[in-house]
Amino acid sequence: MVKDISKATNQQLYTIARDSSERLRDRYEAARELQKRKVKKRMANPVCPKCDTEGHIISMRHANNLKIECPSCKHIWKSESEVCPSCYKSNGYAVPGLCIKCYEETRP
Repeated sequence: MVKDISKATNQQLYTIARDSSERLRDRYEAARELQKRKVKKRMANPVCPKCDTEGHIISMRHANNLKIECPSCKHIWKSESEVCPSCYKSNGYAVPGLCIKCYEETRP
C-alpha cells in the first residue's frame, strides 16, 4: 500500500482501487484520487466528458465562463477560462497562456 495516496502514480491507484485484498477504505481513497485527477485534467484541457474528444470553444460568457462543443458527438458543456499569468485576468481560453492584450504587448 502506498502511504501517501496523492503521490501515487495513476497505475498504482488503479491497482489499489481494483484489488479486492486491499482494505475498503484504501480502495475508496484510491478511486477518489483517480476521479479528482480526471476532473483536474478535464478542466485544464477542453476534453468532452462523454467521448474524450478535444472540444472547441464556441462562445465566452461573462468574463470567465466558456461554452465548449465536441465536434464528434455535438455535446456542449461549460468550463472556466484560465488566468493570464501577466495581468491575472481571464485569458478567454481553456488552456494556460497570455490573454490577447498581453500577447500583443510582448510581440516585437
